[in-house]
Amino acid sequence: MLSYKLDINPFNDAVEAFESFLTEFPDSKRRDEVNQYLVNVYSSTNNYAKALESLDKLPNKDSRLKTVYQLVAFNYGVDYFQKGDLKSALTMFERVNQYPVDAAISAKARFWASDAHFRLDDMDKAIKGYREFISMPAAQSSGLKADAYYNMGYAYLKKNDITQSTDAFRIYCQSSVKDKRKLSDAYMRVGDGYFATKQDELAVKSYQEVVRLASGYEDQALFYMARAYGYMGNDDLKAARLLDILSNHKDSKYTLKSLYDVALTYKSKEQFDKAEMYLRRIMDEYPNSDLVVDCRIERADIHFKKHDFRQSELEYKQILTEHGEDRTVCEKSVRGLMDIYAALRQPEKVSDIATQYSCANISIEEQEGLYYSPAVEAYKDSLFAESIPLFKKYLDKFPAGRFSVDAKFFLGNSYFSLNDKENAVKAYAECLEGPNNSYTEYAASRAAQIYYNSERYVEAIPFYERVESISSKPSTVFSARLGLMRSYFITEIWSKAYDKATLVLENTGINNTIRLEGEYVAGVSSYEVKNYDLALPHFDWLVKNTTTATAAEAKYLIAEIHYAKQDYVNSDKTIRELLKMKPSYNYWTAKALILQSRVQMATDDLFQAERTLNSVINHYKTKDDGILNEANLLMQEIQQLKNQPKIVTPEGETIIEMN
Repeated sequence: MLSYKLDINPFNDAVEAFESFLTEFPDSKRRDEVNQYLVNVYSSTNNYAKALESLDKLPNKDSRLKTVYQLVAFNYGVDYFQKGDLKSALTMFERVNQYPVDAAISAKARFWASDAHFRLDDMDKAIKGYREFISMPAAQSSGLKADAYYNMGYAYLKKNDITQSTDAFRIYCQSSVKDKRKLSDAYMRVGDGYFATKQDELAVKSYQEVVRLASGYEDQALFYMARAYGYMGNDDLKAARLLDILSNHKDSKYTLKSLYDVALTYKSKEQFDKAEMYLRRIMDEYPNSDLVVDCRIERADIHFKKHDFRQSELEYKQILTEHGEDRTVCEKSVRGLMDIYAALRQPEKVSDIATQYSCANISIEEQEGLYYSPAVEAYKDSLFAESIPLFKKYLDKFPAGRFSVDAKFFLGNSYFSLNDKENAVKAYAECLEGPNNSYTEYAASRAAQIYYNSERYVEAIPFYERVESISSKPSTVFSARLGLMRSYFITEIWSKAYDKATLVLENTGINNTIRLEGEYVAGVSSYEVKNYDLALPHFDWLVKNTTTATAAEAKYLIAEIHYAKQDYVNSDKTIRELLKMKPSYNYWTAKALILQSRVQMATDDLFQAERTLNSVINHYKTKDDGILNEANLLMQEIQQLKNQPKIVTPEGETIIEMN
């Protein structure tokens, strides 16, 4: 024992002496005492394995030895941790809890065990351990609680659990942290979490804290702050933060990206000169950057937006010549050319580039859209003179295309708006070919209207019939029937005119003017087919409900019907009633007098018939409406009857008897 106390050459001789003693006298009553000495020696020389081995040989450990055991196990774990043997470190940290005398050591063991799991990429166990550590009362005094939140933030981040990660980093930031650089990093992670979850205002506040701390990451914070402002729609602040990087962080790895982003920001604000300036800086200062080609594409697009189509086309083609093998560059450039040709309304050139560049990948549907879109845009802008050739170009290229029906309808409307009714009706007719569609009703109505107004009633009829058959709107159906009634009547298709007139009259909401027209058509149509009994009620209604010339005509036709039925008494009576009607209408008065002459002729009153006709011939002033011709012809007929020799029929044979 004395040699142990005096040995100061890290206890080698003493240790060997103690170990030899235990070997030679394993059952000695001083065995435990020797083991305790060995524990002290091994602990002092950091020989944790031997210390634990000696401790394990002690069957009964007092509180002091348990404390030593816990401390040795912890230190052994830390030693393994520092040497990178993380699995062995975990084993030792677990043995700390075999005698959890000191809560502070147990807490620290839990923290470092969690850190070992983190480094072994076992995030679930790391997170579980950090949470257990945080819940320990001793964690508060360990000085590691804030770090636990920090580490847990990264553990959640590795699991892509943005919400939990952000919360952990946020708690770390709210702790009393002295390491400003680490705090800046935590604020960056909080900002990134909010940024990733589209909470841009909160992201900006976190990034501002990074800038305020000025302990690192300022350029990164400014860059992502700019992007957050961009998503918030505040391009002015976005540009300001990017310019801050360019002015105050010249060596930042974000310089190139900032130049590009500020250029795009000015481009979106249509400040094209500023945008071009920064794009040019990239091309001059970073000639080998992958962004150079993108800058050239953006410059070509700026020319397009400035309506310098020729320069834009030139630059896109130059890019394709130099970098056409790059599919992404090729696609962007081809799309730029497509925009130019669409603006110039030259869709045929799109077909050319689709053939020339395999990367174009322009489908037939897309090509069709390029032909159709300019026409529709011109149409919507009421540029009908421009839309017409564009619609025709589309229909020539895609006669059965997806938009062919739309194009025909809009083409018809364009012609109609320019008062070119002939071409309008042709376009509407083509739109109506095939099954019904969303334009059928309107196109048929418009075509019928054009033909009717052009007095081409026969051609109007099928379009009115189409409208009547498909429309579900009562007002539209009524209008079609009214058009059909008029067209049939004018073209003397009497039976159909009568049918449509009855349908028009069935509508209880019609005004008096339409009612008069319907009654007139029904009456005259029935009269013309000699269905006099059907005609009379309509004529009677007209006589009773109007004082216009139509009433006079209706009265006359009633008289004509009586005459046709050889009812001369009622015919004459009706004529006399007509002659008394107020107001009077010379034409129908004259017609009535001529009919009266016929009645008188039929009743052998030639003298009165002649007098009646003379009143017409001598006093009717209009020379060209047919009245005088009719009257003179009838007068000739009367004269022939008057001058016809009388045939005397003998009453019987006279017989003279001879004696």
